[in-house]
Amino acid sequence: KPLPLTEPHRLVIPWETLRVRNINEGLVSYPNLGEWAKRSRVFDAIGGAHAESYALTGQGLPERVSGARANAAFFRTLGVRQAQGRLFVPDDDERGAPDVVMVTAGFWERHFGDARLEGTETLILNGETYTIVGVLPPEFDVPLPYVTGAELWTPAARDFVSFEHREWPRLFPVARLRPGATLADARADMERVAREMETDFPDTNTGHGSNVVPLMRQVAAGVSHQLMVFLGAVALVL
Repeated sequence: KPLPLTEPHRLVIPWETLRVRNINEGLVSYPNLGEWAKRSRVFDAIGGAHAESYALTGQGLPERVSGARANAAFFRTLGVRQAQGRLFVPDDDERGAPDVVMVTAGFWERHFGDARLEGTETLILNGETYTIVGVLPPEFDVPLPYVTGAELWTPAARDFVSFEHREWPRLFPVARLRPGATLADARADMERVAREMETDFPDTNTGHGSNVVPLMRQVAAGVSHQLMVFLGAVALVL
């Protein structure tokens, strides 16, 4: 089925590499992602997210729900539009901002039925109250690396500790190519950025590079893996 992403052929994953550890598809720290966004010349936007698990209480029996933290640019980079409410905005990334959460359509339906979002609904996650500001579209079930199956999304800046550490890679990065830019352009540009950052941040970025790949290649690999798991389960039943 068609993916709920705008112009998916322009989406890439700028993995971070680390030569000394032979890492070719590494995650990126919050500060490094911010530097990429400032220094890159070929991306319209760069976003990042990482998996998170939430203890949901106050909605009947307590339950553990898969989720993720994402910066404000993540959904804009993917080209995803909300079904209700709004997506994250830059103010949500500020330290001390109100606690907000976006939920998937499936989660909303299970907990709120066919009600419309009013902006006053709250969830208690890990003992803290979050206001629901948006509902993602039903078709947003793309098997993105590291965040597949996330039903609750909170702002990345809520992760205060790792938000400030350049040496803590946590984010799955995704970027959108500017119109006319090619994969080769992106690879050359990100290698330039990596060299600059090695010079500017030698204590944390020495030996770091970049490996830019099409997002759709990773999505296809995720779909193939899910299909193989499903077929394996069917074989066991039969």
